[in-house]
Amino acid sequence: MGDVGDGDGDANLFEHLKSHVVRVAERVARSHDKSLTPKTAHALSELSYELTKSIARDVRAYANHADRDVVGVKDCDLRARRLRQLVERRRRAMDEDGDE
Repeated sequence: MGDVGDGDGDANLFEHLKSHVVRVAERVARSHDKSLTPKTAHALSELSYELTKSIARDVRAYANHADRDVVGVKDCDLRARRLRQLVERRRRAMDEDGDE
């Protein structure tokens, strides 16, 4: 299996993801009577793309560890659990700091 992000379709994949991320972010911003700067839209796109690549690498690694060639729901569940743990850790840190 090749690494995530290799190949010729990488730029097209990024552009496709970027357009979706920007549309969703703009919709959310409008629903709160806010706007999205181009710099913020680009940063969200980059972050989303890098997170997606990281998740893909992880679920592939989980499947490989289980001697499977195909990523399954269990692999995605393992990765989701890791993300939930990070979110909870960040929430606790924010609560301790008094941030909202």
